[in-house]
Parts: sequence; structure tokens; C-alpha cells
Amino acid sequence: MDQEQTANKLIQNYKQIATNNRRIAALGYLSIAMHDLDPEVVVQRYKSEILSFLGDDRKATVLGFGKAAVKMCRGVSSILGDRISRGAIIVPEDETSSPDMYNVEILQGTHPYPTALSEASSRRLLEIAERSEESHIIFLVSGGGSAIFEIPGKSFSIAQISAVSKCMMNNGADINELNCVRFAMSDVKGGKLAAKLKNRRILALYISDVPYDDLSYIASGPLIKGSNSCNPMEVLAKIGCTGILESGLKLAYEPPALGADVRNILILKNYDFVSLISGMLRSDGNEVLDLGSNMSGDVEAFVQHLVTTLRNIRAVRTNGFWFVGGGETTVRVHGNGKGGRSQAAALRFLLSMGKDEDFLFLAAGTDGIDGQSPAMGAIVDSEIRSKITDAKIREYLENDDSYTILSEIGSVIMTGRTGNNVSDIFFGYYAGKNE
Repeated sequence: MDQEQTANKLIQNYKQIATNNRRIAALGYLSIAMHDLDPEVVVQRYKSEILSFLGDDRKATVLGFGKAAVKMCRGVSSILGDRISRGAIIVPEDETSSPDMYNVEILQGTHPYPTALSEASSRRLLEIAERSEESHIIFLVSGGGSAIFEIPGKSFSIAQISAVSKCMMNNGADINELNCVRFAMSDVKGGKLAAKLKNRRILALYISDVPYDDLSYIASGPLIKGSNSCNPMEVLAKIGCTGILESGLKLAYEPPALGADVRNILILKNYDFVSLISGMLRSDGNEVLDLGSNMSGDVEAFVQHLVTTLRNIRAVRTNGFWFVGGGETTVRVHGNGKGGRSQAAALRFLLSMGKDEDFLFLAAGTDGIDGQSPAMGAIVDSEIRSKITDAKIREYLENDDSYTILSEIGSVIMTGRTGNNVSDIFFGYYAGKNE
């Protein structure tokens, strides 16, 4: 299957947004990467590790949570078949596909904030884990698990955890700050799940959506001890979310003693996408700037830094070049529109470009859902820059409504849920001012 066929299969509105050769190429690279790094395919590359963990004839319980749980479960099923005695996975409530395994329960949770549905499903999954007759458990852990897998600590309710999470995210908290507080409020995060599963042997496979691929941060690390180097009360005060908790209620996290024998394996990460797309671009004869996989911080500051970098590099090069990177920014929400990190980045990049500059910029959430919108992300370029005013762009940015304006100008990328989640990727082309 060639690039354009793959893009047509992945991107629901491909014909509407593939309006020039450069866009066609960029959407093709994105689609090939999503196809080749599909979690079901990637899990199968770890067949020897999975079989070695079980030995010759032992069965296993398979449990999982996160946006990639369905496809990861399919991959394990293709390896083990009826050696899976029972299982359960928790998926986002709008996930429509299933692993097609009769002995795996499909449970649902909410995202990006946990609710009673998340808690009920999490308690059911924990019940299956604790009552399993199999001594060996395979866990499938991916991003999104922080919200859809949650059981509150004794002093807290799921409503409190949800309210604190929403406040922190809307105020631009980063992953370090979020997990500092989550570890303290949860009964399963920061290694607390592993502490409950005494005398079990666990193989945990991870798909990373966090900067620097710290496994203790993926789904807030239910199977790995977290760090207690931060003060959650100070973090809440810094972010401006202290008032949500009752007066006198304190937060603290003490890393638990793990009761289980856990082996953790990272099987897919953001830089796998960056590396693959960079490689495809170079194979097609392009000059490529690899910007790595740890973009972070406020999205406006990130775009400003990126644009400055591109212009500085172009000043010492004779030709235009492609650039590729990934990671996760933050957005401080002020308005009530629809959008997400990737679309905000695309719209701010568009605003930063002059009408005489030759460019393309694509930003996408690999899970297929960017923030509070139905889009995966957006693609913008010099073709549309001349058709939109700075004033209009700023108007929509001020209301955090990037999705609406990007839809109007034929730039949103629509895929629906992809069954993957390695945070965000961005890439594009920059050639400077037209001569």
C-alpha cells in the first residue's frame, strides 16, 4: 500500500485537506508512521519476551488500561491465544473497537478526567487481578490510563480527584506537577497497584506518552514507585488549585513497598515516530532537522522558539529543509471554544509566519483526539496564509477555539481514535521568504 492509499485509509477528510503536493507528502508520512507503529504490530515484535515470561505451558491473566489497550491486547492475543485464561482492559468510553477476545472483559473509563465510571471499572479490574488463579499477569499500560484507571485514596473521592485534575490542566500544569498530586490522592498510582498484588509475577508492556519516557509517569505509574521529592500541597498552591480541597486536608505521598515481582518493558515511544518520519524524509532525498522528542512547556512559547530556530537555521542554509519533533506542550485555557495542544500549535505557527514565507507545519496527537475537539490535529501552510488575517487568527486563539477556524480553512486532520498514544508529533517544511 503506497503513501496516498495509507493516508486515505487513516484520514477521514483526506481529499479535503490534501490540496497540494507538499500536503500530500506530509499526510503520507504521517499515515505510514501510524501504520508501521501500530500497537498491535509493535507488541508482536516482543513475542520472545512474552513467551519467555510465561515459560512452556503456563497461562496468564491479561489486564490493561489506556488509549492503546485494545490494540495491545490484540497483539498479545495473537501470540498467546487460549493461553490467556482471563482478562480485562479499560478503554475510553468512546472507544468503539474491541480486541475480539471472548475471555477479556471490556470496561470503560472517562478521559481526560476520571469519574465514577473510571472508578467502577478500575475496581472491577483490581478484583479480577486479585482473584486471578494465575500467578503470572501481563499488564498493558498506555497513556490515558491516569484518568480511566483510578481508585481514590481513603481521604478522597473521585469527584475531588476529577476537580483537581481539571483545575490543574486548565491552569497549565505539566506532567511532573500532575503526577506529584496524583500519587498522593490515588490508591493505585505511584506503585500502589503493584503493592496490592503480592507474590505475583508481572510483565508490564508500556507505550509512552510522557517526556523522557519515564515509566513511573505513564498512566501515573501504577506498577512503579514514584518519587516523593515534590510537595503536592506546594504544587497545588503554585498552580492555583488549593481551594478545591476541604480546609485541613493534606496531601502526601510515600512510595510503597512493592509486593509483586515486576518486569517493565517500554515497547513504543514518541521518538520512534520522530525517527521513522525523519528516515522517510531522508530516503526521499530531503534535508532534515531532527528536533528530538521532548518538546514541553507553554504552547505559545514553544512555537515562538521553534519559529526562531527555523529562521536562524535557514539564514545559514542555501535551501529549504524539513524538520521533525515531538513531545507534549501545555495550554492555559481562557476561552470556551474547541481545540487542543496540536491545533493551538498549528494556529500559532500560522500566525507567526509572514505572508511572504514558504512553509508547511503539521501537528497531531497520535491518539487521534486533540484536546476538547474531534480532530487529530492540523496542517497549515503558505497556501492558506494569504487567505486569513492576523486579526481573525487572534480572535479564535483568545477564545481557545482553534478547531473552528482550522475547520473553516480546510486544515484539521480527522481520524477518530487511532488506538495509539505516544503524545504529539510535529513536522514540516521551511524555506524562508520567497525570492
